[in-house]
Amino acid sequence: MRKFRLIYLLAPSVYLVITYLSLSPNHYKSPIDMGFIPVDKVVHFAMYFILTLASLFEMSRLGKIKSPKSIFLWACMIPVLYSGLIEIVQEYCTTDRSGDWFDFATNCTGVTIAYLFFRILSVRLSWISPDRSPSPDRDRESR
Repeated sequence: MRKFRLIYLLAPSVYLVITYLSLSPNHYKSPIDMGFIPVDKVVHFAMYFILTLASLFEMSRLGKIKSPKSIFLWACMIPVLYSGLIEIVQEYCTTDRSGDWFDFATNCTGVTIAYLFFRILSVRLSWISPDRSPSPDRDRESR
C-alpha cells in the first residue's frame, strides 16, 4: 500500500488559496509600485504559474501523465477554465470586486509559461517524467 504523502494536496491547496484571495473583500491597496506593470497583474501571473506547476508536478509524481494531450487538458485547460470562472464570479457575485479580461489574459499567460517551463524541465530532469525514471532493469540492460 502506498503511503499518503503531503504533496498530493499541493494543487488542491493552491486552488483553495487562489479562491480565497480572489473572492475575499479587497480592503487594501498595495504599497508597491512597479512602474509600468501593475502589481495586480504580477500577482495574477504568479498565482496561476504556481498553480499550473503544482498541478503538473503532482500529476507527474502520481504517474497520471500518459500523453501530451492529457497533460494539456488536465494541467493547463483546467486552470484556464477555473480562471475564467473566477473572473465571472467576481463580476456577477461579489460586491466589491469586478471581473477583468486583462486579469484573465494574465492568468492564461501564467499557465502557458508554466507549461513551457515544465516541458523544458521534463526534458532536462529525468525524475519528473515517470517513464524516464531510472530503474534497476534498465541499468542491467545497459551493462
